[in-house]
Amino acid sequence: MDLHDEHEIEGEPARLSQQSQRLELITFEHDCTLRDEPHYLTNRIESPRSCAFRFREWFLIDPRHPQTVRYYTSSYLLRSELVRHIKSRHWFMIHPFSRFRFYWEIWLVLYTYALMLAVPFTIAFTGTMRRENYVYFIAAGVNLLSTAEIVVNCLTGFSTDQYYQHVHLGPWDVFVNYLKGMFLIDFIYAFPPQYGEDPLWDEHVKFLLNIDNGMMRRYGHCFSTVLYYLFVMSFGEIGIPTTVHGKVLGAVCIIVGICFQLYLILQFFKLTTMTNSTKRNYAESVSQLQAYMGMKQFPKEMANRLMFYYEKKFEKCYFDEDKILSTLSEPLRHQIDDHSAARFYTTVPVFKDVPRSLLLALVRNMEKEIYLPNDMIVKAGSVGSWICFIHTGSVAAYTQSGKEIFHLYDGDHFGEISLFLKNKRLLNVIAIEFTQIFVLRRKAFIELVWFICLFHLFCLFHLFCQVPGENALYQRLEEKAKERMQQILLEEELYKSHLLMVDGNAGGGAMTD
Repeated sequence: MDLHDEHEIEGEPARLSQQSQRLELITFEHDCTLRDEPHYLTNRIESPRSCAFRFREWFLIDPRHPQTVRYYTSSYLLRSELVRHIKSRHWFMIHPFSRFRFYWEIWLVLYTYALMLAVPFTIAFTGTMRRENYVYFIAAGVNLLSTAEIVVNCLTGFSTDQYYQHVHLGPWDVFVNYLKGMFLIDFIYAFPPQYGEDPLWDEHVKFLLNIDNGMMRRYGHCFSTVLYYLFVMSFGEIGIPTTVHGKVLGAVCIIVGICFQLYLILQFFKLTTMTNSTKRNYAESVSQLQAYMGMKQFPKEMANRLMFYYEKKFEKCYFDEDKILSTLSEPLRHQIDDHSAARFYTTVPVFKDVPRSLLLALVRNMEKEIYLPNDMIVKAGSVGSWICFIHTGSVAAYTQSGKEIFHLYDGDHFGEISLFLKNKRLLNVIAIEFTQIFVLRRKAFIELVWFICLFHLFCLFHLFCQVPGENALYQRLEEKAKERMQQILLEEELYKSHLLMVDGNAGGGAMTD
């Protein structure tokens, strides 16, 4: 393809026509007709209906786990984590976002609250109940559960990444991490209190407790008196003052105590306000959105889609990104952009072996767009001049006749046919889930290619300078466009032949009747 034919300056009418084509997109109910891929666990356990398969599934990552929904935002990431767990040598370990771990933590919470109610009740009725039996059973239950908690924690993976993109499942790594954390507390909690009881040493300890320490006693008395005044509880053991000077001093102490309490309360509210400011801003924005939808009288389905969009886009933490970036210096803003670009292009296979500088320049010219489930991203028959790269999410591709031919996931791309071959769109592309894509327009892509060509001329036709992979991206995308175009046309012809055959059989049957 000649670059001179492609390189043209897009005027205002062309730009407006592109925007109008994008605004024509509608929603499309995606009813998947492709056969789902089998669960990867079938590579180890053949029958999905067997008890072993269902039992092992309890210890793998669960798509319904709240943390899974938060950190694994696409089905591709979820399946990749599932495959990594099953293929690893430590496939017997428990994933922290598994169904078993979820119910185990719920059980621990319920058991702890029950224990907090049972122990005071047992101690309070020592005179009317046989305390020994109750204490024995409670202690035995606590020790047994604590021992089981230690075993479960030693078999549960962990992640040092705050986004849980890599979960460590190695038994030794898990055990060392557990030793650095809550192991000592769990071990003491599980240790039997009756072990090593010595009545003689108990008597010595009681004797030491009865020793009168005069200095500590006086200090404790003064400290309690100060607390009485500060928190305006009472005048303590000194009683209500009777003299005028005592009453004035008592009143001053009470005022100071009230001010101190107010200061503590205000500091507490200030701390909670600072820690929850983003969540509060999100709640305020959602409240404004609900008021807006109520005023416009949106239907329930549209309102639900708007709420889903807000929840996914902001993740329940609202902040003014433009205001934050405006306070940063230019080098810092470039570093942030480069970091975001690097996280994106490392997931795209077609960008492999392409120089990092060229990829950063490419990603900076992309536009980020967000689509909800069943949104139509590309409409067949329209004229397009952009290519889309999927950042997170998944999409389904349909031919013009309605044949679903494939799904695309994180790192895949579509729209390259119109970008390279100047054809109209051959596919309807529908978002299956919440999908984020990066859009690269022809103008930005051609400008980058021209920059590479001029750089080659400056380097005397590669004699003194080589840029590895400078043409790899262009060639890969062009080859992929031709390959995908042949696949689409073949699928379209086969599907049309199938429809004609079905219609012919139906017409012949009607004439026979």
